[in-house]
Amino acid sequence: MKKILIVEDDQIVANQFRSKFLVEGFEVETAANGLAGLGMVRTFRPDVIILDLVLPKMTGLELLKKIRSEPDFQHLPVVVFSSTYLSSMIQEAWKAGATKCLAKANCSAKELIEVV
Repeated sequence: MKKILIVEDDQIVANQFRSKFLVEGFEVETAANGLAGLGMVRTFRPDVIILDLVLPKMTGLELLKKIRSEPDFQHLPVVVFSSTYLSSMIQEAWKAGATKCLAKANCSAKELIEVV
């Protein structure tokens, strides 16, 4: 069973996508901030991460950089899924090693599952 970690501070959004991925047969964990997300990456060891960029305690960008700095996670797929409209943040996410960047406003749950 493939494991997904959703790092998202909006619990409604996190639970919505958690439910969708569970129905699709994934094992799913969520983290409500970047710091908790980093801990979950290390303990849960997901096959893919769905990552918001605007997070408390540690931004998604900082989390992405930390993940990429660890040898075990340099090739772990990270899908940035954010509502940020700042193209500079999205560019920074690409530079930091995002596998894919999607906008929450333009992407349905079905599309996100297809990407994963």
